[in-house]
Amino acid sequence: MLRMLLDDSPVGMFVADAIRNDSGQLIDFRYAAVNDKIANITGLTDARQIEGQLMSNVFPRSFDRGSYFERFRQVLEQGKPETFETDYTNRVGKTGWFRTTITPHNDSVTVIAVDITAIKQTEQQLQKQTQLLEGVLNASPAAIFAYDPIRDEAGNVHDFRITVANRAAAELSPRQLVPSTDPHWLIGKTIRAISSNSQALPLMLAANQTGEQQRVILDYPQFKRTFDFSIINYGEGIVTTTSDITDLYQQQKLLQTILDVSPTGIVLYNAIRDPQTGQIIDFGYRLTNPTNLHVTGRTHSELIEGTLLTIFPSSRGTDFLEILIRVTETGEAQSHTFPYHDDGVEGWFESRFVQQDDGVLFTFIDITRIKQAELDRQKQAERLTRLIDCLPVAVFVSEAVYDTAHPEQVIDFTIRDVNLLGTQPHGLSREQIVGYKTSELFPNDLRNGIFERYVEVVKTQQPQSFEFDYVTADGTRRWLDIRLMPFDESSVVSTTLDITPIKQAQLSLETMNAELRRSNDNLQQFAYVASHDLQEPLRKVQSFGDLLLNQHMEHLSPDAVDLVQRMQSAASRMSVLIKDLLTYSRVATQQETTAPQSLNALIVAVLDDLDLAVRESSAEVYIEDLPTVPGDAGQLRQLFQNLIGNALKFRKPGQPPVISITHRRATDLPVQAASGQKTGRAFWEICVTDNGIGFDEKYTDRIFQVFQRLHNKSHYAGTGIGLALCQKVAENHGGFIKASRKPGEGATFRVYLPA
Repeated sequence: MLRMLLDDSPVGMFVADAIRNDSGQLIDFRYAAVNDKIANITGLTDARQIEGQLMSNVFPRSFDRGSYFERFRQVLEQGKPETFETDYTNRVGKTGWFRTTITPHNDSVTVIAVDITAIKQTEQQLQKQTQLLEGVLNASPAAIFAYDPIRDEAGNVHDFRITVANRAAAELSPRQLVPSTDPHWLIGKTIRAISSNSQALPLMLAANQTGEQQRVILDYPQFKRTFDFSIINYGEGIVTTTSDITDLYQQQKLLQTILDVSPTGIVLYNAIRDPQTGQIIDFGYRLTNPTNLHVTGRTHSELIEGTLLTIFPSSRGTDFLEILIRVTETGEAQSHTFPYHDDGVEGWFESRFVQQDDGVLFTFIDITRIKQAELDRQKQAERLTRLIDCLPVAVFVSEAVYDTAHPEQVIDFTIRDVNLLGTQPHGLSREQIVGYKTSELFPNDLRNGIFERYVEVVKTQQPQSFEFDYVTADGTRRWLDIRLMPFDESSVVSTTLDITPIKQAQLSLETMNAELRRSNDNLQQFAYVASHDLQEPLRKVQSFGDLLLNQHMEHLSPDAVDLVQRMQSAASRMSVLIKDLLTYSRVATQQETTAPQSLNALIVAVLDDLDLAVRESSAEVYIEDLPTVPGDAGQLRQLFQNLIGNALKFRKPGQPPVISITHRRATDLPVQAASGQKTGRAFWEICVTDNGIGFDEKYTDRIFQVFQRLHNKSHYAGTGIGLALCQKVAENHGGFIKASRKPGEGATFRVYLPA
């Protein structure tokens, strides 16, 4: 039976007896039993060629190097099993990865070698894909402890003592107890000694008492991480594994024996045949191990006392049952990877079926996590591909091609990936682009400077972004925004966005701005010339009127004097109107200098200019501590001079004006001012409030129009331009002005300026 188990096992096994000299010193090992898997691993064809041979004769290089011999010696002398992973190249040059477990037995060692090459290759592929798709996702090894129970005088378990721990376990332990990452510091310590308030201890006691596996999520704030904590019973003791669930992989290491603690599930089925026809109708269980019990969730007695179809009725009609029958009848061994999702079993399994008498030896390894990680990676890659295909930019991943004669010189690039938009301008499919060289698909890139930029990104590992323009075959000029990012040490990710409409709009806008500047310059010149030419006739009219009144007054009738005086008054108003129009024109067209302006200092200067009017009207002016705003000093001064001047002008008869200037921080402009402004920014609201005659709010919009007056000029002087000028200044500063109040109740003007 042991011979059959050895030869049919999917893992390599051998037993080696110690060879000692006369002084009892261990000098070699002799192979006592070897299965065919070990022979295949080492490059030999028959395990019998190895049995009875000395290790130093069969593998002189490994023996001389001392690595394997030294491990066997330590395991034998320490009496403790050892499990390790290593890569190995056999005598025919085949390389693989193996998880090797060395277990001592008296003066011999039993060695189990599990071929984990596929797992390692999958890990490497997953690591590369993870780096390509998501950045950095590192696997963290599991922390493994084995404990013996500590009983009180009544025989009840109240604590556990550590018998085995790995390096990851030491790294998780408090530094004051474990001064290094050497796990031997942990051996012999108890759970209560390590952590008096351990969250794990109650779970371990429960698992030891019930014999049931425990699995919970534990939070360790001192590590700022959360861990997946599992407990299984091992004899009278328990084994725990702690894995960082933020990593994609969870390494699990458990001490195992050849059968009972094997990481491989083992089931020996015997065929149950119809007594009449001899056909196989079911399978019974002759042998099973704890790994299989754990996977299936069944007890040993349930399996041994039952049959495959009574315990797992969903197996009827499946490939699994058909494989068992075929292997039993034909004797041909088979290997399969299959999912099973029924009868309480969930997972993916890598299995082997080997005929054994009138039955099958079924061995399997649970690869659920690896398979799930692979499926997740595939889904993630598909999602990322769909996402990249939705981007409004062309995306290429290109790998550098180096000159074989000069390995440091990049001579071309091979396109490794491209999104959907990247294929469309060229009329090619993804398959017609991926794998081809830049020189084959885009030869112009080797001459227009783009290739050199790719090379620079690979060499410096620094991103680049630039605009590139070219002329198409039909003579149309187009612009591209190209960004290059290092993907790895020899690859570049490029994104290309066609910005032709933006550049055309930009050029058009620049042309329009130039035209606008020329128009404003012409308007400024016209306004200056017009005001000068208009003022000259008015000055002559006023001068002639003065001459008439001063030199010929005795020859004029009273009506004529009145007409001359009216003429001079009209000319004076016309002169003021021209000056106001010129000021308005300058504010509307001239770009002033922007700098931080203290509103307090500015308004004090305005009041100084209006000092005579303030004193004549006995006005009271109250000013808060106002903020500093960015703006043009001259324009802001005109704004507040007009507002304060209006408050002094439009006062109630016989009542001194009272003017208050306050402020508050507003998060946005009023609703009616939001159009055309940047919302979401902060503004200062400066309020100028008076107790004057006010106005009807139905004229709120009208008062800010040029030449609009609400009062007869005989009652209140003015040209009707002042508030229009205020509005223009506020708009020039990115703000707004609004007015409110009722007749006879005064007026409030709110000026909104960006903070």
